[in-house]
Amino acid sequence: MPHATQLYQHVPETRWPIVYSPRYNITFMGLEKLHPFDAGKWGKVISFLKEEKLLSDSMLVEAREASEDDLLVAHTRRYLNELKWSFAVATITEIPPVIFLPNFLVQRKVLRPLRTQTGGTIMAGKLAVDRGWAINDPGLKCSLLQLPMRGKFYPSK
Repeated sequence: MPHATQLYQHVPETRWPIVYSPRYNITFMGLEKLHPFDAGKWGKVISFLKEEKLLSDSMLVEAREASEDDLLVAHTRRYLNELKWSFAVATITEIPPVIFLPNFLVQRKVLRPLRTQTGGTIMAGKLAVDRGWAINDPGLKCSLLQLPMRGKFYPSK
């Protein structure tokens, strides 16, 4: 049975279906540099596009953080409970020093950005259904969400 979610929002036609949040970026005392994946690349991509005058904040859709109920659509409660242990998060993220962090910091600095990225992916999926295409910045490298066109490709001016 569907649950009520706060992830969907009205997006004016003047905004492009490009979802982003500065909260996507994972930064904490340099630990993010221990992973081969650049955990701050999303902000770099958006900054570059803004500097080149290809995007502006008024064109973007702000992602919202996925709630526990949102996550339970795809994950078991047991898995979500495991994320309350820094050891489990260190194993999943492949960043061993995370083991030594108090979990409240892991929640705030690692998992909150990931939940926001998840919320952005869900919002981008809805926008792709509504508009025929959408992009969620964490998926820029490989997953442009594109569906058969139902309407305009670009927002009206």
